[in-house]
Amino acid sequence: MHCLADVALTPVGPAEYGFEEALASCVPILEKSGLTYVVHDGGFTIDADWQAATDLIGLLHQRLHDAGFERVHSDIRIGTRTDKAQTMQDKVDTVERQLAFPEQ
Repeated sequence: MHCLADVALTPVGPAEYGFEEALASCVPILEKSGLTYVVHDGGFTIDADWQAATDLIGLLHQRLHDAGFERVHSDIRIGTRTDKAQTMQDKVDTVERQLAFPEQ
């Protein structure tokens, strides 16, 4: 099943670096996965198969633990559709069209 998984990560505890550096340290894992993703202020949105997305979230948690964070909290919102295929970019394009030509 295909999904869009929005993941906000919060690493807690002693570590060598701060929040932004912690998120940046996750990017190589995202790149290596080959999945489509975008970075946002608190984490990432992943456009992938359900299992691949949730497996990747586990790898991100492990990366942050390996970096020295004692706890990692995730807020995860996952959306699926059965009526049509829709990417993250499709959703952005729809909003931008509304901004350009709002209904009157």
